Amino acid sequence: LAMLGRPRVVVAQAGASVASPTTTELERYTGLFRGSNPEMLAKFVVRNGQLVAVLPGNRPVTPSGADRFRAGASELVFRMGDGKVKDLVQINGADSTIFVPLPSAAPSAKELASYAGRYWSDELDTRLSVEVRDTVLVLKRRPADEIILRPTFRDGFSAQGLGSLVFSRHKNGKISGFGIWAGRVRDVKFAKEK
Repeated sequence: LAMLGRPRVVVAQAGASVASPTTTELERYTGLFRGSNPEMLAKFVVRNGQLVAVLPGNRPVTPSGADRFRAGASELVFRMGDGKVKDLVQINGADSTIFVPLPSAAPSAKELASYAGRYWSDELDTRLSVEVRDTVLVLKRRPADEIILRPTFRDGFSAQGLGSLVFSRHKNGKISGFGIWAGRVRDVKFAKEK
C-alpha cells in the first residue's frame, strides 16, 4: 500500500497494554483538522483527562499506542513533526483519510460584516442572502428560512441541514462568493452581487 501513496500505518494489537497519556500529553493532539474537502472536519479537545472528538459527534477516543487512538471502528494516527501534529490519518478498514491541522476560526465583527451581502447561483438559479445578526452570520433563503453559519476555519462555515460554506476572495482580499459542500454536492458556486 505504501507504494500506492497511502501512508503505511501499523495498527496496535488488540488487548495490548497501553499507558494512559497525561492531560498535558493529550493537549498536543487538540485542535481542528480538515480532510480533502470542507465537510471533512475533525476537532479534538481534552475533557476530564480524556481526548474527545467533538466534531463530528462528541465522544472520547481511546489511546491505542504512541500517538494513536481508537474511535469506534477507526484508528487515528497523529503523525508528528517538530514536536507538533503534522497530520492525522484516520484508518477505517482498508481506507485511510489524511487530515491536516487548521487554526480555529473566531472572526471579528468587522470580518463577519465582510461576508454580508446577496449571492447568486447560475447553476441553481437561486439567490441567498448573508446577514450579520448579533455576533453570528445568518444565511437566508426566504424571509422565514434562516440558517446560522458557524465558523469552522478561515472563510469556512458549517450550516446545519445544508452542509459547509467556503467563501472565496478576489486578489484584493474582498469576498467574491462562496461554494456549498454537502454530501455529493461539491462546491456549488454562488457569486456575490454588487
